[in-house]
Amino acid sequence: MNKRLICVAVAMIGCGSSNSSNPVDSHAVNDGAHLDGAGSGSASGCTSYTMTTIAAMRMGTVSGCFTLTNVVTLGTTPSTKSPRLFVQDAAGGDFSAMVTKCSSTSTSHPCSINTQVAAIADSHSVTITGTYIKTASTTFEEFFIDSLTDNGATTAPAAATATLAQIERSGTAKNLRFQRITVNIAAADKLRMFDWTPPELANTSATACSYQFGFGMLPMSATGTAAAACSNGTTQPTGQAAVNANEVLIGTDFYKTFTVSSDCRCAKMFVDMEPTATSTLTGTLSGLLVFDVPFGATAGYYYLAPKSMTDAPITNLVAGQ
Repeated sequence: MNKRLICVAVAMIGCGSSNSSNPVDSHAVNDGAHLDGAGSGSASGCTSYTMTTIAAMRMGTVSGCFTLTNVVTLGTTPSTKSPRLFVQDAAGGDFSAMVTKCSSTSTSHPCSINTQVAAIADSHSVTITGTYIKTASTTFEEFFIDSLTDNGATTAPAAATATLAQIERSGTAKNLRFQRITVNIAAADKLRMFDWTPPELANTSATACSYQFGFGMLPMSATGTAAAACSNGTTQPTGQAAVNANEVLIGTDFYKTFTVSSDCRCAKMFVDMEPTATSTLTGTLSGLLVFDVPFGATAGYYYLAPKSMTDAPITNLVAGQ
């Protein structure tokens, strides 16, 4: 997902939603984020693949052509043109998960099996070949799919337990990247709405839906005054002027099943629910922990992508205006 979202024609395949004839892809323009991003290089040109595990690949020091055998699917973003498939080693553990990408319109890493990838169910064993690229300066990682075999249903590894600090935008838990995680949000330090328009989750080049791919919440113990909430269906409020390291960014990568959106201009069109100034979150927060680097940036950030409404039990939501 990320999917974070400075759109340029080559770098972000899903952008340009105003030209999309597919409403699913129009709603999910963030699915193309970084598909051809910084450090991606040219087309794979792989002639052979090294069999490995995700953990061994990620803890290694080199990019290359790899085969990931019998890894387990954790989630597939809804885009049909540029789906992203999150996978994990069956044994679980540190560094065991990765997000893999397939874009039918990519110029540097074209993927012709996007329809097959988009149809993969959760908790399936799959074998994937492709190109893994790691950018040393930013630690950004991406894996471009060349082929995929669905080996059938299996059991996914248990979700990892994370701390609040590990899911904040300034988190450092490389070992938990791309895994499904759970974190307990104590009532005494509940999350409150902080930013409806985080710049990393904004599609600043859009001329039609979608414009915003997530929002930010802040623990009660952190210092910060909330920005303005959605007030109508025609304008997006101004976001925070400065980055707050304690902010928990919530991405809408799985927008078909997690239907909370701060995209004020588009929430009504997509029948989404909007967070209000009084929205808070306590209890168990779950989702896929994603690390991303905005195109051209020198540093990255973490965000959490819930897969369902129960993953992020946010209070006081209202229907899109």
